[in-house]
Amino acid sequence: MAVDNSSTIPWKMFLYCAYILLLLTTVAEYGLVNAAADCVDNLGTESCQTWIHDQCKNPLHRVHAEAHCRKTCGFC
Repeated sequence: MAVDNSSTIPWKMFLYCAYILLLLTTVAEYGLVNAAADCVDNLGTESCQTWIHDQCKNPLHRVHAEAHCRKTCGFC
């Protein structure tokens, strides 16, 4: 008796895609995006607030920069 596995193929493809998406997200968050490097030059001579001010004048970008700097600099 042959077993029909055609109904499990969409689930396997979904799981493979979810796994790849998880890996890409992990690499983007921790591997490719070295957020600490953005602040490292400013740690010794400038405050994080100066870095935020220089980063973006747009208020929406400023909110992102504040969160980014708080995460990496640790003193905002």
